[in-house]
Amino acid sequence: MTDLTIPSFWRKRTFLSFALLPLAWLYRLLHHIKFNHTDIWVAPRPVICIGNLMLGGSGKTPLVLSIAHKLEAQGLKVGVLSRGYRGQLKEATKVDIATHSALDVGDEALMIANYVDCFIGRDKVELAKLAIRAGADILLMDDGFQNPSLYQNLRIVVIDGQVGFGNGLGFPSGPMRESINALQRASWVVMMGEDKHQIFPLLQKHKIDVLRARTVPSQLTEKNKKWLAFAGIGFPEKFFYHLSLTGYNVAHTKKYPNHHMMSYKEIMGLLAEAKRRDLSLITTEKDWMRLPRIFRRNIKCHRIELIWEQDEEMNKRLSNFVYFTDCMV
Repeated sequence: MTDLTIPSFWRKRTFLSFALLPLAWLYRLLHHIKFNHTDIWVAPRPVICIGNLMLGGSGKTPLVLSIAHKLEAQGLKVGVLSRGYRGQLKEATKVDIATHSALDVGDEALMIANYVDCFIGRDKVELAKLAIRAGADILLMDDGFQNPSLYQNLRIVVIDGQVGFGNGLGFPSGPMRESINALQRASWVVMMGEDKHQIFPLLQKHKIDVLRARTVPSQLTEKNKKWLAFAGIGFPEKFFYHLSLTGYNVAHTKKYPNHHMMSYKEIMGLLAEAKRRDLSLITTEKDWMRLPRIFRRNIKCHRIELIWEQDEEMNKRLSNFVYFTDCMV
């Protein structure tokens, strides 16, 4: 599988995006057939799906971790189900941060496993069964809004207010996995960050229930340094923007394809460039997890956390969900 680079024509409508529309229609048709002709397994534990409508980064991982922490605070043992994107292991596996690397299980799953039990594999049903055998009271699907194989008691869709829906067209003409009409299946939507594309009025028009949240970068502790920031995520510009908001003096940036696994030569080149420019290296937590451990001490990991604008409301909703679905089986 090759690295995913977000095409520039996904951001605005061009001749190429319109030329690809027949393929987009075919993709939508195949998805519709799969979605409506797949057997659904109902797990003996509640399942919360956290998904999106777009390809590329939208803030799912911080949302998964935030909800996992809130559920654990209620005394529940949480099992996160992840595809393990770009990991070599395909069978249902519990992630072990002591023995697995990003090559084995993917960067997102390895990052999640630092905080909560995480299980990776392609078959969501087998993954759910493994998590239940491991003692999970409740299952969190990291992605899966478009996967009908496992029954979802609660569906939460995340939308990045800074990115919006790109050009609004379906893959491969644009970044959309499904149209906005698919939000009718969602229990509610979480809008991440500032709404720069006037999405909120559109959601109100469709009578979609919306909660607001934002990601907050870790605090600046080394104020006198200058930085070379690099990232291989869906939208690296978001990371660079976060750094500037926090007060980091970013003198140079480098972008890589999403989930890019850096080679030894690339890492050594970055270290040499930073030394030549008299800069310190900083990257996202996902990128940091993909680095070989021997290099991590020389590169700062910039972590973020999710802040809810309606934290009490979110806690109330999750408490009601736990109470009425009887998670303690």
